[in-house]
Amino acid sequence: MMRFAVLALSLATALIAGALGSAAPAVQVEILVEDGGRVAWSHARNLIAFDRKSSTGTFEIYTIHPDGSNEQCLTCGRSGLPRSHRGNPAWHPSGEYLVFQAHDPALAGSRRPMESYTGTPGLGINNDIWLMKADGTHVWRVTRVKAGGGVLHPHFSHDGRLLLWSEIVDPSVRGLGGQWAIKIVDIVLTEAGPSPARTRALRPGDLQLYETHGFSPDDRHILFSGAPRRGDYFDLEIYAFDLATSRLTQLTRNHEWDEHAQFTADGKRIVWASSEGVAQRKDPRDLKLDYWIMNDDGSGRQRLTRFNDPSAPEFRPGTVAADFEFGPDGKTVVAKLGAVGRGETVLLIRLLD
Repeated sequence: MMRFAVLALSLATALIAGALGSAAPAVQVEILVEDGGRVAWSHARNLIAFDRKSSTGTFEIYTIHPDGSNEQCLTCGRSGLPRSHRGNPAWHPSGEYLVFQAHDPALAGSRRPMESYTGTPGLGINNDIWLMKADGTHVWRVTRVKAGGGVLHPHFSHDGRLLLWSEIVDPSVRGLGGQWAIKIVDIVLTEAGPSPARTRALRPGDLQLYETHGFSPDDRHILFSGAPRRGDYFDLEIYAFDLATSRLTQLTRNHEWDEHAQFTADGKRIVWASSEGVAQRKDPRDLKLDYWIMNDDGSGRQRLTRFNDPSAPEFRPGTVAADFEFGPDGKTVVAKLGAVGRGETVLLIRLLD
């Protein structure tokens, strides 16, 4: 495993110090996977899942131990799955199952040449939700989207009873891939496979784009990014939605690219990725993101990393700080960082003992 020099990264500093602005020891940043994508960390198994483009050009799902050992591909050559992209994995809290996206090439039609891009796990067009055993031995299809539909970012609740994702419900709506909604399913998992019960489609705030990020530690709230009708990705804001009361809270109001929000282990703060404070064109092709942190009500927003700051020790020009997840101790972070011309990298950020 390769390692950067020890850096006083403000991301882990803020997460571990106990209070923003307080002193904290330096942290160590390790490159876990040089060319990995979207990430998930099973607390039950202490095992990290990620996706990566294979030699055939399609994305596959892999697992690896936090020390970099025992890397395995779960979907390579796996029967029962569409022969195309598989990615964006997320663990069931038991560690016995992974939910993920799989692209259905049969839905491509005349758009087939574009599907190598639009069908990737990060965009999700013509993708369905699938479930598999943690060792990849059994797979089950959960959704069946129509041509031009798609899904993004499935997540289980912490009690394992709910499955959450974003889905295109009307691809004819112009822009942002169509009209999206939040889908939540009550689900029971057995050896025979998933048993979905009630399904809810939510569109809080009457937005056009919804990108789900997960649940609060008590499973009462969900976090998502949203963009208004006829908006663009630099209109993305972070929202919290109370599943019991249907109360919607807009947490950011900065007209920036805000995405990949996660609660800290105590549920009191939220970390997310933002373009705020980073000099760039408002163009997805020139995207640069760093991590920020705020209180659970949206107050106390502070920038945590300065990957895109030439004066900072962690400077990595053109960095897109993307999806991440906390490890079992609530302090260690596994994160995907992208950069134009350098691809995607999976990093571990942890304290030095």
